[in-house]
Amino acid sequence: MGLLVLVAIVAELASVAIVASHAGWLMALALLALAGLLGTSILAGRGVATLGRASAAMQGGRAVAPVVVDGALVAAAGLLLVIPGFVSDAVALLLLLPPTRALVRGRVVAWLRDRLVMAGGMGMGVGDLNDVPGGGVPWRADDMRDGVIDTTATEVGPPDARDLRAPRPAERDASGPRRELP
Repeated sequence: MGLLVLVAIVAELASVAIVASHAGWLMALALLALAGLLGTSILAGRGVATLGRASAAMQGGRAVAPVVVDGALVAAAGLLLVIPGFVSDAVALLLLLPPTRALVRGRVVAWLRDRLVMAGGMGMGVGDLNDVPGGGVPWRADDMRDGVIDTTATEVGPPDARDLRAPRPAERDASGPRRELP
């Protein structure tokens, strides 16, 4: 991982030096500033826009994951534009192109789907079965081919009013054993 970061830093510095040698340092700095401003403007409204699109997808009965992943990819492109250097800018511009983003989105959604875990029937998260307290049940797209997920449920009645009372403090009487206060 450290080697990858070092290679990325060297590539970014080399890209700035190459552009500066061809277009001049002033033009290279102006391009870097422009890319940073573009990245900042992309990042500014990304969260609210993605949340609105995800909500609309959920209400329309469509899958939410592609919408959220698409928003995350555009935000990643904005972040890459903020990083000074032209290699990250090139990757960001590729992510901003809809066909390239669709290709990456499909791979990310497939990767997430393979790692989806249902924890105790109460919700879904990403991780390994060992990461889920009390174990979990893996969920795969193949499980829902016909639109039905087979599951088991247990109905639980309303709680008894006595169960909702705060526990009473215990007191030690003269003989030593603990007893509940009336």
